[in-house]
Amino acid sequence: FVHYPMDFYGIVETGMLPRHKAEGEDRPAYVVDARYGTSSMILVAAMVPWLGERGLVEGKLKHERMWALHPIDKYLKYCKEDWDHYCTKMRAEGRSGPEYPYTSEVARRYLDAAEAEHRKGLAAAEAKMG
Repeated sequence: FVHYPMDFYGIVETGMLPRHKAEGEDRPAYVVDARYGTSSMILVAAMVPWLGERGLVEGKLKHERMWALHPIDKYLKYCKEDWDHYCTKMRAEGRSGPEYPYTSEVARRYLDAAEAEHRKGLAAAEAKMG
């Protein structure tokens, strides 16, 4: 809304934008839950159609950039490090912790399935937009 502030003012003037107040000292007003975020974005997308249209382009870009910056092997390495960290803590307390369950092959299989579903969703959205 930096370039088009009037679009935002139009949303505010409806009075439909949900309001959120601080919930004690541990949760300031700017920390919102999923319900608030979802209802806000649904309203904004409905009232500012060009945001939805941009979402098709930005969604692809975000997806591509995320995987370029965080390839699956790098991601798995971080996940295993985190898993092992907690298992070490458990072992220090006399408990056992399982070994990390995901291999590169398993992760790639899951990722391939997710990518196929993602491409299918993008194709459907693009078909709707014409």
